[in-house]
Amino acid sequence: MDRVKVKRDENNLPVLTRQPKLSAYVETYFKTIGESKKPGTIEKEKTILARWTEKYGDMRIDQIKRVHVNRFIESRLEKKISPRTINLDVIGLRVVLKKALSEQLIQRLPTEGLKPLKTTTSKRSLFTAAELEKLCSAAFETKKDGAGKTVPLTENEQQFVDYVRVMAYCGSRRNETFGIKWDDVDTDNGQLFIRRQVTERGIETLKNSEQRSVDFNPKLRALLADMKERRVPDSEWLFPSP
Repeated sequence: MDRVKVKRDENNLPVLTRQPKLSAYVETYFKTIGESKKPGTIEKEKTILARWTEKYGDMRIDQIKRVHVNRFIESRLEKKISPRTINLDVIGLRVVLKKALSEQLIQRLPTEGLKPLKTTTSKRSLFTAAELEKLCSAAFETKKDGAGKTVPLTENEQQFVDYVRVMAYCGSRRNETFGIKWDDVDTDNGQLFIRRQVTERGIETLKNSEQRSVDFNPKLRALLADMKERRVPDSEWLFPSP
């Protein structure tokens, strides 16, 4: 009784109301976050939380305990899902329940103190400069049709080579390279600005808003100068879609 009185004085007593089901609260969560997160992040969270609602959607959020989280993890492991993906699943649930905790709908997180599964990151091999040039040179090899006539290069072949070389010479990521405009090329100061990315969802800001500039090196300067001579006059993009 004394402990209850202390909780009452601290305004820490449980709210005696029927808590929402997980599926309903997930819907509320996505309505309240608005534009505070990027569209890509929201889509990933929706995919993750759909797995949780499929399994526990009819449970009320205050009824979800550690045992339910453990059963979810075990079921994913049985399906040979990678530990890293499962860890992201748990993080997705935690994000939603943290909001419920802040709204005093639950008293504690069922994931509290849960250690992530051990993961092993496979080391990716890097392409050498010689290998990249060999790949690019293959696009310019003489091609012949069935009648033995030489087939001219297509616009896509030239653009693909330019695309690969820009990434190789400046270190930009795949979608960042799609987002480079000619206004981002500062020839006078010898810098290339990486300001945005283009994905299947459209034009987006960079991850963590990390806009940056890259100083020209001889290969990058020569490539951009050559590309500028072949530039499509009615497009602001380095790599316009045909």
